[in-house]
Amino acid sequence: MDQRTTIPPATDADDPALSIALVDPDDASRRALHMVLSGQRHRVRSYDSTHALADDAKAIDADWLVISVRTDGGSLAAVERLRARGWRGRVAVIAEPGALPERDGALIGARDLIFAHPVAPHAWRIGLSA
Repeated sequence: MDQRTTIPPATDADDPALSIALVDPDDASRRALHMVLSGQRHRVRSYDSTHALADDAKAIDADWLVISVRTDGGSLAAVERLRARGWRGRVAVIAEPGALPERDGALIGARDLIFAHPVAPHAWRIGLSA
């Protein structure tokens, strides 16, 4: 008879898991990325807005901030607010077309990551509307 065994996640000092704060106002994108990162055994806290991120005192404990940047550019203000609270983690920016930020050395440094969103927001809805 086959028995399934469950291997608990590593919890010792050699644990490669990172603490990640994830901000994306799009529910489907946020959930999908949360599942991918959690599946890699990272500790993920998800937020639907930069306001929710700012309200969470534990956000400054994150090793990484993964943030979706919209064309208004207001999302990057969250990075500035976290840094003002003492956060020294790294940033991974997922930007919409036309909203790619510059590496300024303060908000987005040389060790941080910038990704262009692969498709325009809600592009999958094209053709579904009447």
